[in-house]
Amino acid sequence: MKRLPSSRLLFGAMLCLVLSACRVQPLVPPGPAADGGAESWWQAAERMTLNRKGDGFNGIWYMNQPLNSEYRFKYSGGMATYTATPQPFAVYRPEVNKTFFVFGGSPAGSHERHDLADPTGAHTDAPGVLLHMVSYYDHTTGMVARPTIVLDKHTSDAHDNPVIQIDEAGYIWIFSTAHGLSRPSFIHRSAKPYDIERFELVRATHEEGGRETPLTNFSYMQPMYVPGQGFIAYATRYKFPADRTIAYLTSPDGVRWSGWNRLGAIEEGHYQVAGQAGEKTGSAFMMHPNRPDPSAQPGLNSRTNLYYVETADFGRTWRTADGRPVQLPLTEANNPALVHDYRKDGLLVYINDLAYDADGNPAILYVTSRGFEAGPENSPRTWTVAHWTGAEWDIQPVTTSGNNYDMGSLYIESDGTWRIIGPTEMGPQPYNPGGEVAMWIGRRFQSGPRQWHRVKTLTRAGDYNHNYVRRPVDAHPDFYALWADGHGRRPSDSRLYFATKDGKVFRLPQRMTTDFARPEQVYESESAVTATPLLPAQIPGLLTFWDFQEPAGEGFLSKGPHRYRLREMNGPIRRVEGGPFGPRSLDLDLGQWLLLPRSEAPALANIHGKGAKVSMVAWIKRQSDGPWQYIGGVWNELGGKRQYALFTSGPWQSDYTTYTRIPAEHQ
Repeated sequence: MKRLPSSRLLFGAMLCLVLSACRVQPLVPPGPAADGGAESWWQAAERMTLNRKGDGFNGIWYMNQPLNSEYRFKYSGGMATYTATPQPFAVYRPEVNKTFFVFGGSPAGSHERHDLADPTGAHTDAPGVLLHMVSYYDHTTGMVARPTIVLDKHTSDAHDNPVIQIDEAGYIWIFSTAHGLSRPSFIHRSAKPYDIERFELVRATHEEGGRETPLTNFSYMQPMYVPGQGFIAYATRYKFPADRTIAYLTSPDGVRWSGWNRLGAIEEGHYQVAGQAGEKTGSAFMMHPNRPDPSAQPGLNSRTNLYYVETADFGRTWRTADGRPVQLPLTEANNPALVHDYRKDGLLVYINDLAYDADGNPAILYVTSRGFEAGPENSPRTWTVAHWTGAEWDIQPVTTSGNNYDMGSLYIESDGTWRIIGPTEMGPQPYNPGGEVAMWIGRRFQSGPRQWHRVKTLTRAGDYNHNYVRRPVDAHPDFYALWADGHGRRPSDSRLYFATKDGKVFRLPQRMTTDFARPEQVYESESAVTATPLLPAQIPGLLTFWDFQEPAGEGFLSKGPHRYRLREMNGPIRRVEGGPFGPRSLDLDLGQWLLLPRSEAPALANIHGKGAKVSMVAWIKRQSDGPWQYIGGVWNELGGKRQYALFTSGPWQSDYTTYTRIPAEHQ
């Protein structure tokens, strides 16, 4: 697009379309060994069950995959409630008016023990770093209990974080996951109902090869409890046969489990997030595409497509959201469970949460992006909700944020309110995981799409990014979300927080010497002055969007599905302070323009034919009222090649009904 000589224009933006413990030897999960071997393993596992009181609430810091950039890691930070996949981390029980919760704890100062050269950040034999801890918040007294250390996981890998569930008798179950096959998994149950003082190792078994085998390895565990039936647990089993095969197990008592039932083994496997609505449970998952060879990149960093399946009869039969039966496991990318083909769109998918509306229809919260590396180049990271309306999947954007691993939770409340709490705002380490936590409300007007508006900012002006905001099961308004903070670019301490439904934020005490303590309120939520509309990069059907925030001499790379670079002609073009979408705008002098050859922008140039439509918006400050000030478009006045363009101060216009010229001055 060539800018014709005209008066000065000031561009704002243009839219074209993450305590010491006993030192014991790490365990390796037993194979199909003789009973004596399994017994020896269980005895060693018993010694790893600590049942000691912690010094307070200190979360684990963790990083994965160093990068050669200012962002340092693929993802990193305070990871006490990581990852997005295992859940739940908290459960409210009205019988005792308490919210019980678990977290990946770590002794003060343990973040200094991380080997930042390790590409996974995970030491298999790292005692005293990741401690599985449990506590509760007493809604009657407003006090939090000093946490119990259930076990030392002997790793610094936050993928091994614990999750929690409570059965109908009030016993608290803690599932200690493993990242892959190199470390064991454990199940513990409280010695007494609704009590965190002592936990007992459960010698769980599962069916395999016609015999009961110790259940000692599972990843990304998501145990759901169905009263009267027991546990249905969604989990991952590696090399079964896909690298990450998603599956489910059932158990009437948490001790004797079914065999592994595969859900999906498409190409290189999946990550899944499970949800529950009464007796119905379901799984939302993506897929890892095949690579030409095992060493090819991005490999497991590539994750795309969105799928959903559900069961209403404890795993006996499975169906899609629209009720069509499906045969498991799913092994082909194109199958009836497909919600949206994001591989076709060239987008990655990071699933955050799965919730259900009042009719039992699923709603999936996830983030899409164009690449796995941290930084603005892979923007926009678009928070999206896919909702089965009963007739179709309604897929709508919510907002954008800075990192693929920004994680929040979706709440669909009894009064019909749709709410998201998550780190959607840029934090002190921009473009690293997490940021500042905000609250969003989604409203549907008549038959139109649900519109999301930021109503409150919960955190602000801190030193660390906040991330992995978790929704408790049956959340109480006074303990509505749980998360941790941490530095995004270097090892740091990590603190834990919870928020109320109305947006007050409390920090759990890092140091405790008594059995109970009162959490400290650290933030009073800050309501948005006005409802936040959709940002340009969120608009459905967007072609391109330039915000002009790049440094001088780099040109301007568009956001949106089509990445086109504008070149500065007769530049560099001056940057000035202020603008609608960032700290800078462009100040163009006479004879300067931005150029994008038509051959490099097919999505903008090939708009033609009957019914073809395009909208173009620009944010400018006119500094002259001279006639015919060209703003942008697919237009070459000197070459006589005109397609569409946006002008201001044109004295004449064409009447499209009569094709005659009529006055247009000051319109």
